[in-house]
Amino acid sequence: MHFLCDTIWTNWCCYPSDGADVIPYYERGYIEAEEKGRIKKTSKERKNVIPHKCKLVADITIFHKDKVLLVKYKSVNKYDHQQGWFLPDDTLHELEHPEIAAKRIIEEQLGIRIDNLYLNHIESFKGNDKSWHIVFHYKSEIGEGIKMELSTDIKEMKWFASNKLPEREEIAHKGWALATISKVLKG
Repeated sequence: MHFLCDTIWTNWCCYPSDGADVIPYYERGYIEAEEKGRIKKTSKERKNVIPHKCKLVADITIFHKDKVLLVKYKSVNKYDHQQGWFLPDDTLHELEHPEIAAKRIIEEQLGIRIDNLYLNHIESFKGNDKSWHIVFHYKSEIGEGIKMELSTDIKEMKWFASNKLPEREEIAHKGWALATISKVLKG
């Protein structure tokens, strides 16, 4: 799913690229800013909104005591043609809130429901496909006795001690999950 994004507004600035008949989120932001006198209706920045391809992603760092859950996916095509270990992740559905997406990902991929889910940080960068990526990194902790039912998309799931994670070469996207886990552990 691709969205067009307004680069001026960084919080939920995306709207469907299919021209849906709705007031885009960025437009609501401009209306509010105009009402408060922060910008004028004829403002140059409003006229010069530049559309970009935007990929919205949510991932979840799931802990159990001192261990972190990583997965390998069967289809590399769905995951940027990458092989190796991932944090459970997926792209957001159209107009899906990132937290709802994170809960959906956990339920669809692992067959469990988690209520204690916290947004840890957001990452923004230009992807290899030249699109703007915005990644919502969530954190959760699960207790004893949780039985997971893996989706057919998951090739393998494994718990790793947080101080004995796989080597960078074994992790998709050049070890990206290692940087994410490190940042999540720092709080």
